[in-house]
Amino acid sequence: MDTPRTSYDAFSRLTHWLTATVILVAMVVGFFFPHMPDSGTFQFFSTLNKSLGTLLLPIMVARYVWRHFRPALPYPPSMAWWNQGAAHLFHEVFYLVILTAVVSGLGMLKSGFYLCWLIYIPAPVKDLDLNYLFASIHSVALNVLGVMLLMHVSAVIWHYQRGRQAILYRMLPRSTSNQPSPS
Repeated sequence: MDTPRTSYDAFSRLTHWLTATVILVAMVVGFFFPHMPDSGTFQFFSTLNKSLGTLLLPIMVARYVWRHFRPALPYPPSMAWWNQGAAHLFHEVFYLVILTAVVSGLGMLKSGFYLCWLIYIPAPVKDLDLNYLFASIHSVALNVLGVMLLMHVSAVIWHYQRGRQAILYRMLPRSTSNQPSPS
């Protein structure tokens, strides 16, 4: 008899933590580098930010596709149906906001850049009006993403403080010790 899964598969966990790391670094870099004087340091962080955003696109597409082809991980039985629906909706919107931030970030580029200083990526949009539109969308998407990221981390803390660590262990590397059973 199959035992119900209590944690996400390795690929889901890997892409979750890659996404989280890339987003956090890109948001910090993206917040500070525009305020730097135009110098070698500015160029370094600008290229880093563009590279991280560009690399995030295939990671997010893979996550989204994988999410819809693997069997769903059941919520704990104690979780109310409306809470399950809210969690599912939140994650779907979270994915959409991340993809919007990435695509608009690429669309706002007025010139090409070297991805990780190696491969030239031309600017995908050659119209300044569209570049400015994408820049506006990017700004809004990043603000929404920041709020959603805070909500996500707050939910993790909230679950932890209420003794619901099982829901947290779903996204952590597998370990045979100290994992509470789902409740």
